[in-house]
Amino acid sequence: MYIVYALMLLHEDMIALMPLFSVYMYYAIWLLRLTMQNGHLTIFYTY
Repeated sequence: MYIVYALMLLHEDMIALMPLFSVYMYYAIWLLRLTMQNGHLTIFYTY
């Protein structure tokens, strides 16, 4: 019974933290795309 209660609390915490994780993932993907575009542009201009 305690394990089920702990899992329920963990699940609620995960649901509460999902917006934060989605925002962090969005910014990480955006920064990754930006750096990749800049890298391609610098490679294109150097050659």
